[in-house]
Order: sequence, then structure tokens, then C-alpha cells
Amino acid sequence: MRKINQNGESSSQADEAVVEESSMQEKEIDISGNREEQLPVVEDQNIFVTLDEEEELNNRILPKIDDGDDDESVTDEQEFLSGEVQNGVLYHYFEEVQKRLTEEAMPAEYNNSTFWIRPMQPFFALLKNKPVEYLYRPDIFLWIPHLLLNNKINDLHCPTCKSPIKTKGFNKKTHARRIIDLDRCFYILTKRYRCLNSICGSSFNGYDSKIMRQLPVQLQAEFPAYLSHRGAVSKQVGDLLRPCIQKSMGPKRISKVLRELHTLKHNRSELQYLTAMK
Repeated sequence: MRKINQNGESSSQADEAVVEESSMQEKEIDISGNREEQLPVVEDQNIFVTLDEEEELNNRILPKIDDGDDDESVTDEQEFLSGEVQNGVLYHYFEEVQKRLTEEAMPAEYNNSTFWIRPMQPFFALLKNKPVEYLYRPDIFLWIPHLLLNNKINDLHCPTCKSPIKTKGFNKKTHARRIIDLDRCFYILTKRYRCLNSICGSSFNGYDSKIMRQLPVQLQAEFPAYLSHRGAVSKQVGDLLRPCIQKSMGPKRISKVLRELHTLKHNRSELQYLTAMK
């Protein structure tokens, strides 16, 4: 007499089902095993790249913004990144600053132990009846590194051929590099350098990474921004990105937060101006 289980199956039918299921599992194991044997084995391949290799790869893939041989050939993208408009407020302000710096053997800011060129605060500017254009003047970080070295320009060399270099003067079409900060933008003003080797003839800005690496560490630490080929952010913003992303706050949300803070800063300055005009 055959026994019937709770599912209405006889013991023999249940045994057959168990045997069939176990055989299927064995087949699956065999298939996965055979497939694993067919996969190629990769051993000891280094998937990491050095900083120099990464920079070389970026130079091949991304268009350069600031490291061209001639600063006179400026694209629309460069003008957009700098935030300048021909004959605009920033254009004339940078021209004024560059003219003053050209006439000084050592910038007054360096003599005063600071890197920053800061305009008058809005309250005092309005108190002295400065025009509204004055309120648009941003902070400028002055970066002329060879002036801060013991042997001046002689402590630097061409990163391409190791030959001596000379200063080429300030950039003119895009006077300064715009940096996105938490609630405003500031600008980095530097000089261009050119290799004295006629065969090489390379030209580069003072914040070029290969020039930066020739500077003392304590001087490098004063540089306030992270630069890329397509933009730049202050170190405060850059350092904020990592914990925000770790807390599930992506780049788009961070961008919206920065836009909100920039708008709020502008609105407060506008309120100061409008109340002063009453």
C-alpha cells in the first residue's frame, strides 16, 4: 500500500521529484563550472594610474583651456568660463589692475603679506558715492609665483625641455581665471611664461600644474582652488563635494545649493544699493 503525503503525492512520486531536482542542480553546477573554466584568467594587472598618467590622458581627451601657446587665440568657451565680456565691467577692472601691477616692481599686496586684491566693502563704497559698477568688482587672488622665490625666475624651468623661462606678461583676452566659491566668484590673476629655447617655445600660465610642482610646498598650499580643463572651484567647494556625495547629495543638488547661495548674496548687495539710493 502506497503512502500519500500532504500534497496528495505518493511516496514514489515524491522520491522521483527529489531525484529529478537534485539532477537539475548537478547540471547547473556542471554548466557554471564549465563556463568558469572557459573564462580567461587575468593576473597581476595594475588598474591604477599615476597622477602624471592621468594628466597625460586628460590632455589627449579634453580640450585645453589655459595652456595654449598663444593667449591671443581665445575661444568662446574660454570667454564663457572667465565670465568676461569685451569692454564690460570686469574687463575694465582687470585692465586697471594689470596696469597698476605692471608699474610695480613688487605688487603692493605681496609687500602687505597678502595674495588678495579686495575691493572696498559695499557699505563704504556706497558711502563714498561709488558708481554701481563698483559693486560688481570681485576679489582677485594674485598668483605670480616667481616673485616669491629666492632666485626669482631662475628657480623655475620649462616643464617640457627643462630650459630657462621668462615672463610673457599678463593674459589680455581672458585676463583672469574664474573660480566658483560658496556664495560668490573670485578670480585668479597670473602671468604667462615662455620657454627661452627657440626649438621648444612652450608657453604656460603660472598655475599650470607642472609649474606648481616646482614650487615649495608651503607656497603651493596657499593656492585656493581646484582647476580642471573646463572649470574651477575653490578649495572650500571642492572639499565640500566629497562629504556631500558620501551623504547622497549628488552634483546636481550641490549645484542648485551653490546657485541659491550666489543668488542670495547678489540680492543682499542689491538691497544695500537700493536702500542707499533712497
